[in-house]
Amino acid sequence: MAHNVFEGDLQCLLNQDVSSVQVDTCAFLHKADVSSISLCEKLTNLSLVKGKKDKEIIAMKLEVSRLTTELAEMEKLRKNLREQEVRSTDLETTLKNATKKATGLEENLCRLQTKVENRSWPTRLPRHMEWDLRWPWSRSDSYVPRLIFLVWMP
Repeated sequence: MAHNVFEGDLQCLLNQDVSSVQVDTCAFLHKADVSSISLCEKLTNLSLVKGKKDKEIIAMKLEVSRLTTELAEMEKLRKNLREQEVRSTDLETTLKNATKKATGLEENLCRLQTKVENRSWPTRLPRHMEWDLRWPWSRSDSYVPRLIFLVWMP
């Protein structure tokens, strides 16, 4: 709306020569109730705000870069955790199988120990041990009598 109000004044400024433009510009600004000092302050504030925004954008870009790197590291950690979980599951399965096998072996050992304890030992010696305690001529072995024969027959 201000553009329409001052359109004629601006056209007049454009049609005038350079020397009178400065005077007319000051008159225009006075008529619009705007001082050149306040315009300069506003421009300075705008440039400060722009500089601050630029710094914030740079800081945000750095933060995005840092977060991207951190996200990549987190993905690596997650992958490693999954691999360790799989290895852990495999180790748990192996441990369970080994425990079952050890339990079975312990049970077999206990059964064998009980069987040995309950077993009645024979009062007679085994044949191979009994064999050595007899007289040489009473052996059923055919080799022994020949030796005896050779020894007894001069």
